Amino acid sequence: MAASVGQHAGKPDCEHVRGAFVFASFAFTGPTTAAGAGTVRGNLSGTFTAEYFDIAPQADGVINMHAHHTITRHRGTIMTSDEIRLLPDPDPAWVRPSSRLEVTGGTGAYEGATGLLLTAGRVNLNVAPPAGSIQFSGRLCVPDAEEDGDR
Repeated sequence: MAASVGQHAGKPDCEHVRGAFVFASFAFTGPTTAAGAGTVRGNLSGTFTAEYFDIAPQADGVINMHAHHTITRHRGTIMTSDEIRLLPDPDPAWVRPSSRLEVTGGTGAYEGATGLLLTAGRVNLNVAPPAGSIQFSGRLCVPDAEEDGDR
């Protein structure tokens, strides 16, 4: 009986989400670390902070790194664990992010959230504030969502 209850409890309510990360700041905090912050537009509108680590330039011009993003909305936060690749752009001041942001949880209305966001875009992190944006699309799942309203 407990197994059947467990199968029904916490069934996630999933939705397709789209939007963009727009940087207000980005700075290196060490040789292989950086921090960023800005706004989120679209379905997950709010603000974000990001901690980047294991930044490793490759011989082919690609930069690999890992990150943790925290998206703050009025009903709680969404947290991610990320694998990021910054691909070279014809203009060397710019990069083209190609990333997988795995939703690993959250607070408030997003407690226990899961999902996956994929990114694409074009940014120049060498100017202040950074130029360009990073578009995302993917799936956000929240267990036991009681409201279908603004997530």
